[in-house]
Amino acid sequence: MKGNGGGALRLEDSFCLGSLFVQLLTGKEPFLKVDELVETGERQEAKILKYALPGCVTMFSRDLPQDPRCAIIASMLDRDASKRPTMKEVVQALASSKRVKIAPVARFGKSRPKQRNTVLFPARMGLPHRGHIEYMTRVMELGFHLKIAIQRTYTSTQDDPYPKWIVAKMVAQSLFDRGFCENDFTIVLTPYFMTDVEVRIYYALMPGREDIIGVASDNPTVWEQFKTLPIYSQQAVFGIQGKRFKTRSWGSFLRTSIRTNNRKVFAELSASGVTKIRSFEELVLEDNILPIEFLHGHVFVELEGAMSLAPSAVHRFDEPERVLLRRLQEGRDVCVLDRWSRQTCLTINGLAYTLVYADSRLRGDNLIIRYQLEEQTQPT
Repeated sequence: MKGNGGGALRLEDSFCLGSLFVQLLTGKEPFLKVDELVETGERQEAKILKYALPGCVTMFSRDLPQDPRCAIIASMLDRDASKRPTMKEVVQALASSKRVKIAPVARFGKSRPKQRNTVLFPARMGLPHRGHIEYMTRVMELGFHLKIAIQRTYTSTQDDPYPKWIVAKMVAQSLFDRGFCENDFTIVLTPYFMTDVEVRIYYALMPGREDIIGVASDNPTVWEQFKTLPIYSQQAVFGIQGKRFKTRSWGSFLRTSIRTNNRKVFAELSASGVTKIRSFEELVLEDNILPIEFLHGHVFVELEGAMSLAPSAVHRFDEPERVLLRRLQEGRDVCVLDRWSRQTCLTINGLAYTLVYADSRLRGDNLIIRYQLEEQTQPT
């Protein structure tokens, strides 16, 4: 921007800068509801309003975050140029040593279509860290629907101590914190395979495979397994020409922080949704579990509590909770209110319940996953 004498911001630049601030803070243009016009078929009017000078057409009326420093932005967009602030006034109004967190708004207005627009994100993800979520976020910001395959489900090792259906909830909550919605991504639980051939067969037969057009991974083994698809590595989506790239792979540091009771490192590295599902203390307790290096038998899920269901098989492309919910729907009116909360919230025949994961046990060669159905005294 070119300033007048004394470094003052030109008043037309003040208008442009204010417009940019609004788009960065809200994800929307400051004056126009172009998407609404397009949806009603008024495309020509939308085009005129988008590219004409908005200040000649309407007054600024967008809602801005509740932060005192945002108040000056409206004056920067005043139709009367003489009422717009100078650069000095803008700097003084925005300068502050206090950092204020502004909650994210819904991104892009609409969800990304899945059809022929899906990028696969396969990862062991013993516990989601900030690097995982930043990587996922970047891929979705590029316009893709993301299919997150959480690998080595139904096994428990030193690197994978927590049930992956619990990890899935942590991932979802972290993405919600970034402003995404449930339609922007899909989470699947992937069994552990002994050979690359089994991996290839699994993904070749996976529902929705025809929509996958790329893979986001930094694992060379994964690259070999998907030779026919473009690879969106971390460096590809984050790298800046001329700058040294630093990987965002922090899983081992995060797990160590739990085992050494280092809350500071845990707070720095853990994904935002982790503690919405499990507290730090619960993670410490759950870290010491019976290891299951490889599951030789089958996976079953059973339900106890307010209603009991005999063990049901969990097949390769299914999930424990989904199996239970289908069983509950047999002869009952079931409505799932929130499957990504700490405990899955639902109503059965108008009464409120929560589906609570209890534990996993080996029974011979088979894994039995147990849930409790608890009735709530008040509607959820």
